[in-house]
Amino acid sequence: MTAERLTGRPHDGSGGSAHPENAAECTLADLKRVGFLIQQESAPAGHWTWLPLGAEFARVLLEICARRLVAEGYEEARFPSVVKLDSPHLTGAKDKFGDRIYRLRDIDAGLTWNSDPLVFSLVKQLDLALPVRLFASVGFFRNELSGELSIRRGRSFCVHDAHAFLQGFEAGYREVTRLLQLSIALVADTLGPDGWSLQISADANERQRLDGLAPVVAGCDVPSQVNWFTTRTNYYLLQVKVLWGDGPRAFQLSNLQLDAQNGSLYGFGRGVMIVHAAPVTRPERFAIAAFTTARSLTDVRWPAWPTVLSPIQARLLPLDADCAAKAEHVAETWRAAGLRVDIDATSAPVERRLRCARRLMIPYIGLVGPREEPGEVVVEANDGSRHLLASVAARELAAEDFVVNPRLPVRAGQLAAGM
Repeated sequence: MTAERLTGRPHDGSGGSAHPENAAECTLADLKRVGFLIQQESAPAGHWTWLPLGAEFARVLLEICARRLVAEGYEEARFPSVVKLDSPHLTGAKDKFGDRIYRLRDIDAGLTWNSDPLVFSLVKQLDLALPVRLFASVGFFRNELSGELSIRRGRSFCVHDAHAFLQGFEAGYREVTRLLQLSIALVADTLGPDGWSLQISADANERQRLDGLAPVVAGCDVPSQVNWFTTRTNYYLLQVKVLWGDGPRAFQLSNLQLDAQNGSLYGFGRGVMIVHAAPVTRPERFAIAAFTTARSLTDVRWPAWPTVLSPIQARLLPLDADCAAKAEHVAETWRAAGLRVDIDATSAPVERRLRCARRLMIPYIGLVGPREEPGEVVVEANDGSRHLLASVAARELAAEDFVVNPRLPVRAGQLAAGM
C-alpha cells in the first residue's frame, strides 16, 4: 500500500488547525457534565445512554442530515423488524460483552435491524428500476440495569445509513462525489472549516478512473491523504472517511464507500455499483468535535454549542415571578418560528441561572424584564455581543436547511410506499 497527498494542502498527520496546543480533549465525562449522556459504571466501555439534551442534539443533527439526503434524491425507507432476543449473536459482540448488551425484554417496540443484506434483499424483491437511492435510520433499544429502557447504539445502527444502486462505474463514481460534497458541507456547516481531514483508500488498479476525485478533494482545502492498495481485501474500490482530531486518536465523522462486489453478489445484475454512505457515523462523535471546538476558542466568555446544532439555541431568564408569563409568551413566539428556546423560571438568583445556562453551553441567553415585548428581548452571545432575539431568530431561520420544527417532512415516494 502506498500513501500520498491528494491535495495541494500539506497533510502533517493532524486533523486540521482548529485547536490550539493547549486545547483539552473532550471526553464522555464532559458530555455528562453538560447533560448529554451518561455511562453506567458497570457497563462495558463505550456503552452509554443519551440524556434529553443529548438526544435532542442527535435528533437535530440527524434531521439536518436527512434533509440534505432528501434534497439529493434519497428517500427514507422503513424496513420491517428482524430483531431477535439473541441479537448479541447477530452483532458479533456476544463474546466481548456477554448478556449486558442489546437485550430486549418484555417490549414490543417495532424495532428495525438495519443490516446491509436485509436492505439489498428487500430492494431486490421490489424490483425497482435503477437508480435507487434510499436511507434508513434506526433507534436501537436496551434494558438498562436500572430497569429503564433507553436508546443505545448498536455499532452504527442509530445513524442514517444511505445506499444508492446505480448501473456502471461512472454513475457510482459520480454518486460518491455528490455524497462526499454533502458530507463535507454537513461537517463544515455544523462544526466549522477546521479540525477535520479526509482519509481515502482506493484500489490502485482503478487509479486512472479514481484520480478524478482529486479536484473535489482539493476544493475542500482541508488536509487529506490517499492510500492506494494493490490487493483488495474489502468489497469497496474506494472509501472516503471524514476524520476529526489529531494523529492516532482521530475518529470518523463520515464514511463513504464505492462497492463493486455486492451488486452482482445479491443478484442486481452485471455492473451494478452500490454506494454506501454514513454522513453522520455517530452523533456523539459530532458532539465531542463540537465541544472541543467550542472550548478551544479563546475570545469567548463561555464555550457554546454551534447554534445550528445546539439543543437549546436561546434561554430566557425572567427577572422575577411576574415576568415568567411574559417570558413564556416570548418563547412561544420564537418556538412557533422554529427557534429552539426554553425558559429557566426557577426561584434561584439570576446569577446562578446564568452560570447554569453557560455550563450547558447555550449560545444565547436573555433576561426578560417587565418592559420587554417579544421583538425587544435582548440576548447575549458567548462572545459578549448583544442581539435582539428577533435578529438571532432571523439569522438562524434564514438557513432553512437548519430549521427542524417539529419533525422533518420526508416525502413518501415509490420506495417508501412499496415497503
